[in-house]
Amino acid sequence: MSAPSRRPRYLPVLEGSEPRPSPEPLAPPLGDAPGTGGSKPAEPDDPLALVGVPVPVDEATFDEMADVFIDEFVRDGWPDDRLVAAFRSPFYAGLHVVWRLRGEAWVRARIAAARDRWHRSSDGSLTRSPITATAPGPRGTPLVEEI
Repeated sequence: MSAPSRRPRYLPVLEGSEPRPSPEPLAPPLGDAPGTGGSKPAEPDDPLALVGVPVPVDEATFDEMADVFIDEFVRDGWPDDRLVAAFRSPFYAGLHVVWRLRGEAWVRARIAAARDRWHRSSDGSLTRSPITATAPGPRGTPLVEEI
């Protein structure tokens, strides 16, 4: 009786050796997953347009939304003038409603706070590495050193 093959499964099958078993899929294909409709053919009356639904929110939700947008744009390197212009533009509906409710001074204060938090200057450049050690590691050395 021969010993079972201990060859790892990821190695290619060499000529003259036994074929590998095919791996089992980790999940069903997206089209076959329940609720995706991928296995149903499209019909002429299927709705293919995106539909927006209004959701009731309070002012704290607008503040949080504005902070998330500001953080994203600050981290992307947007300068202050471009970011404030986005808040002023009705094209950016979510930002514009915050600008109308809170005013430009509030928006600029939040932008300044985000710049301080993400170590970015008003022109969008990095002032220093945002990577810092928050707690000492073993033997008192920092877990992460600044670059």
